[in-house]
Amino acid sequence: MAYAASMCTDWQTAMKPSTRPGLFVTGTDTGVGKTALTAALCRLLRSAGERVLPFKPMASGAVERDGRWLAEDAMALAASVGDDIDPASVCPVTFREWLAPGIAAAQRGERVNWPAIGRAWLEAQAQATSLLVEGAGGLEVPLDASGHPTVLELMMHLGLPALIVARSGLGTLNHTTLTVRALRSSGVRVAGVVMSDGPEGVTDDASVASNRAWLERMADVTVLARLPRSTHDPVWADPAWASILSKVDWAGLITDESISDPRR
Repeated sequence: MAYAASMCTDWQTAMKPSTRPGLFVTGTDTGVGKTALTAALCRLLRSAGERVLPFKPMASGAVERDGRWLAEDAMALAASVGDDIDPASVCPVTFREWLAPGIAAAQRGERVNWPAIGRAWLEAQAQATSLLVEGAGGLEVPLDASGHPTVLELMMHLGLPALIVARSGLGTLNHTTLTVRALRSSGVRVAGVVMSDGPEGVTDDASVASNRAWLERMADVTVLARLPRSTHDPVWADPAWASILSKVDWAGLITDESISDPRR
């Protein structure tokens, strides 16, 4: 199927830059813990009285629930705010295949339904005073069959500061520093990094003890927190995570207009 070049701007027409303060949660890789952190932050901020909503434009790996195909990420994000929110309003476009959304769309010979995403995006902004937007995978993941936008291009368009989720273990210095540099060189503000030990933990990884300090030095970025391995179900409701995350002034960070220099 051929894709007209003019179609590449559909997403820009449908999904306007954010009118609300917030953060765009991105990662150095897929499966690094973006959804768990986003849900944990939504739960924490809601408990503090903040009217925050999660939003994930699209997701892969949907499962069937009551006759509908819903992304597991969307169900977790909806549950984290506890308002009986429809997961489909949190994540309006889903693909069954465990593929980058753009690749899944291309294999189906379809275009992503950007008007549906745009409507859900407007509704989220109308209902919330702040937003936590979660991307799919890392920065260069294609979000439509044309290859555009990538996650990075969407971030540039929406104008929200980036919160980077990175692995705690070996390899994170390279992956995270490259992510920070790509964001800053594209004009995206960086609010900070949260390191995650992941579901397997990092007990045998000697690099963990020094990675945080080295990352702050190499990337000139603030590591806001490190989340340990958790066996809590759901992981985003782990009291240990809440205790760690509560040490950060997230409400202040979200509304911090001083996060204006892409070099920060």
